[in-house]
Amino acid sequence: MAAESVLDPADSIRMAPSVPGAPSHPRRVLVVDDSRLNREVVKGYLAKRNYEISEAADGEEALRLISESPPELILLDLLMPGIDGLAVCQRVRENPATLDLPIILLTASDTREARVQGLAAGADDFVSKPFDGAELIARIEAHLRRSDFQNRATRLQGALVAIRGVNHEINNPLMAIVALMDLLEERHSQDPDSLSLIRDVQDACDRVGRVLHRLMNLTEVETRDEGDEAMLDLTTSAG
Repeated sequence: MAAESVLDPADSIRMAPSVPGAPSHPRRVLVVDDSRLNREVVKGYLAKRNYEISEAADGEEALRLISESPPELILLDLLMPGIDGLAVCQRVRENPATLDLPIILLTASDTREARVQGLAAGADDFVSKPFDGAELIARIEAHLRRSDFQNRATRLQGALVAIRGVNHEINNPLMAIVALMDLLEERHSQDPDSLSLIRDVQDACDRVGRVLHRLMNLTEVETRDEGDEAMLDLTTSAG
């Protein structure tokens, strides 16, 4: 068993306080530690917050579970026999499907070297053993919020790209229709009935054009930082 596998004995019986605001639906967290005692302590904290918990006793088992059903966050022991926490981090970051998966390292080593190595391998945060349950939960929830925001931003960017494509596909034939209506208006300038129909089509084209303009304004996305959170501003006015 690795040298850092034992937590403060008091942590084995002290559970995190029940704090309002637990997730309304279970969030999936993978706990990876070669010490069964450590896993039970962490699971005790998470169970009170309505988390869906899976566990692995070594890096190899962790990578298998991540591949089969990726969690939403990993709590990962740094020092383990075989595939250690650094190697698991690197494997997770090398896989495009799990590239952005939040990873919090649980480590008894609080040295600068350990932290630099962990961050270089792809960890997002550290919690030092023995740790406080309330702090652990707060860090987990902070990283899940950030991950949720990033996922929403990614979906939004995908939608905006789709909007640009639709706008382009509609705008090209619309311009052809507008040009044709201008030509017909010139040719039928002495025919009131035909002119009335042509201008109805022209009005409809103008309305479609204004809608396309608003859609293009939606793709003007500004990202700014406010505190620790990034916010998205959508400019929706057509001008």
